[in-house]
Amino acid sequence: SSWNPNVNGIVNSISFSPDCSEAYLGGKFTSVNGTAATNIAEVSTSTGAVNTAFAHNAAGQVESLLTYGTHILTGGYFTSINGSSANPYFTSLNAVTGKDDGFLHLSISGNYQFPGVSTNPTRVYNQQLSHGGTLDLVEGDFTSVGGLPRQQIFMLSLTGSTATVTPWTSAEFSQDCATVEPFYVKAASWSPSDSEIY
Repeated sequence: SSWNPNVNGIVNSISFSPDCSEAYLGGKFTSVNGTAATNIAEVSTSTGAVNTAFAHNAAGQVESLLTYGTHILTGGYFTSINGSSANPYFTSLNAVTGKDDGFLHLSISGNYQFPGVSTNPTRVYNQQLSHGGTLDLVEGDFTSVGGLPRQQIFMLSLTGSTATVTPWTSAEFSQDCATVEPFYVKAASWSPSDSEIY
C-alpha cells in the first residue's frame, strides 16, 4: 500500500492498537516520518504520522512489543524509557501516554559469565502471548527475573493488576553456549493447546 512511516533506522517489532488504527514501532531509529523519535513511536496506520501524545524516547533499542489490553509490553536493550528507569529491559507502557504504567515490576538482571565468554549485557529479545491470552513467554540475556533464578526464558502470568513470573522454568536453558553467543534462546512458540512450548 502507499502507507510509509519513513523510519530512518531498523524496526525490530510492531504491535497494533486494539482497533488497528495505530501501530507501535520499536527498533533502533531516531526519526519517524520526519518527527524525532528515539527507538519507539506510535504512528497512524492510515497516514504514518507520529502520534506525539505517546512518549517516544527509549535509551537503547527496543526489540519486542506486545499489546495486551491497555498495556504495551516493551522489551529491549534500554535501561530507561519515556522518562522512567524503574523497569529496565522490560516495561509496560500505557497505550495512550507511552509512560510506564506499573503493570511490570520484574527487576531483570544478570548475564552469562564463564571462561572466554564475549560481552553480553542484560537484555530482552522477544516475547510471545499464549493462545489463551493470559501467559507471555519472554526470551533474552538474564539470570534473574522477579527475584527468581531464570535463564534465557521466563513465563509471565498476565492476570491481575500486575504481571507475575510463574513457577515454570527448565534446566535446559541453564547451561553455557558458544563464547561468541553466550545465550541462545531468541524465540519461542506455543502449541495450539498452550500445553507445549517450541
